[in-house]
Amino acid sequence: MSRTRSTPPSYANPVNWAQYTSTGVLQYVGSDPAFWPAGPLGESSSITDEVVPNYRKRMAQGEVILNPLVMTKQSRSVVESSVIQGPHPFIGETRIYGDYIAVLERMVGDPLSDLEPLIEQMRDVAIIKAYGKVNASDVLIGETAVEFAKTVSMFRHPFKRAQEIMDKTERIRRFRRRRLAESFSTASANAWLETRYGWKPVISDCLNFAKGAEKIVGLLGHRKRRVARSSVSLYRQRDGTHSFGGSLAPAATSGWCNYSATKKVEVSAGVIYEVKPQTTIEQVKSCLGLRQRDMNLIAWEALTLSFVLDWFIQVGDWLQAIYPVPEVDYLGNWVTTVKETFVNYEGFIDRYVPQAPSTTYTSGCGSSQNDATTIIRQVNRPIPSLPVASLNMSLPNYLDAMSLANGSIIQRLRDFRR
Repeated sequence: MSRTRSTPPSYANPVNWAQYTSTGVLQYVGSDPAFWPAGPLGESSSITDEVVPNYRKRMAQGEVILNPLVMTKQSRSVVESSVIQGPHPFIGETRIYGDYIAVLERMVGDPLSDLEPLIEQMRDVAIIKAYGKVNASDVLIGETAVEFAKTVSMFRHPFKRAQEIMDKTERIRRFRRRRLAESFSTASANAWLETRYGWKPVISDCLNFAKGAEKIVGLLGHRKRRVARSSVSLYRQRDGTHSFGGSLAPAATSGWCNYSATKKVEVSAGVIYEVKPQTTIEQVKSCLGLRQRDMNLIAWEALTLSFVLDWFIQVGDWLQAIYPVPEVDYLGNWVTTVKETFVNYEGFIDRYVPQAPSTTYTSGCGSSQNDATTIIRQVNRPIPSLPVASLNMSLPNYLDAMSLANGSIIQRLRDFRR
């Protein structure tokens, strides 16, 4: 059973206007809260979750209880409008006051609402990464075996690429020739790739193998409950102007609203699991990636330039997550999304009077600051059935891409000169 607890906000003054004759005689005072309602003012909050009977007792007994949650906290401050149009010989004088900016806010909406599909993608990425941490082997010995010849060659000439860079640098310093500059660029790219995809994986495998050996000793005959976590984040800022035509509200023929919006999103995922007791052989297979479920991942990693595709579509992470491991009991998962939104609005209205003397009155109609924090916790979210597109490329990935493209670009330049 779900429950909701909330603290409602107060409200600003609705839009009011007063009409005077050109001689200053009050003709009309009006307000239409139904059509131009005021916006909230101050802070408000709401929490919706599930009621769990005997929660503490059941948790003390070791039961895993995952509770969905939606929590919002909003805050709004307003500088209300104080508009005076006139006096004019034909229309007299119009005065407008109240929360006029709320009218324009509703017409603009959330300037960053188009990010919602991306936030849903972030949830998929986070849960894939969390399950990947549960299922990953310490070392993929099959991939290491496939790359064994290249690794041996790298160990035979451990400083070959670095020496090439030094040689090219010295020759460029002496001769300053274009062809030497091209070869220096190629040598630098090769050295970067060798470090990233040669030495770094070898060192990582050695460290992971040591960790795996330590884990084998620690886990024999034991059943341990664990949590694997992952997180992804997003930051967007957008400034703009939204223009309106036609009648907006009393005494306005057109207008515009300037806005400055910022959204910060943090998505974190967690998987609760329990490692079953295993024999030494089972632990060794798990550590070295020799289980049957590891074969698909080994085949993928052995493909030429598969890591490049992983920059755009996370096939490797998805293969790691989608195939369960027999030595693990999966007890549940959660995905928590924290969205912080900050939006400033500033409104202006025009009123064109065609009667002589024709005049356009331009007035500011107030401003507002809107802050909102939303926390959403989903439980037992399924793993996506297909790989998910990557959110963005890191700086090392950009350098990788430039290094890979370097050889192709230089070769095309050489062909062009021929």
